[in-house]
Amino acid sequence: MLNAANILKQYGNLQVLKGVDLSIAKSEIVSIVG
Repeated sequence: MLNAANILKQYGNLQVLKGVDLSIAKSEIVSIVG
């Protein structure tokens, strides 16, 4: 299992992610597009 909590990403002053949580269970297939 993979868990990531409170993900934050910004480019300069532009905040693109704030407080994102992600949980991926064993043998689950996930694709992130964007």
